[in-house]
Amino acid sequence: MPNKKPMNVGTLANGGTALAACSMWSKIVHLEARNRALAARVDVLCRLLNANGLRSITEAANFLNVKKMDLFRFLDNNDWVSRPSRSGRAIASPEMVNSGYLAQKVMGSPGDDMGEQPYGSVLVTPKGLVLLVELLKLVPKVQE
Repeated sequence: MPNKKPMNVGTLANGGTALAACSMWSKIVHLEARNRALAARVDVLCRLLNANGLRSITEAANFLNVKKMDLFRFLDNNDWVSRPSRSGRAIASPEMVNSGYLAQKVMGSPGDDMGEQPYGSVLVTPKGLVLLVELLKLVPKVQE
């Protein structure tokens, strides 16, 4: 039988402590990096939420850096808007308007025989932009 030296418990304990400290340091570095990334995201979302004014779907798509048709498709598929008539004009859902995510602007245009024909335009609120960023998992363009 080979002669084995007994293991020094102190060495094992110190080695284990050093390994645990290294592992802990790695976790701290990872969490600090994640915290910086989240802080930057929170900053963008706060500025977005505090932004003034409403944006058309086209402006919102440009701001979010997505294609206009992709944003319309997302809004339509998730019941943010509907297109009830053949005109193809979108109408904001009452739930999204009441929640403060969208607004509906009613305008008029000259009609053929019937005079001025009202039509609407869907506008995205700052609160709606924040929700879209979260739902679409986007990072919007930072505008200083």
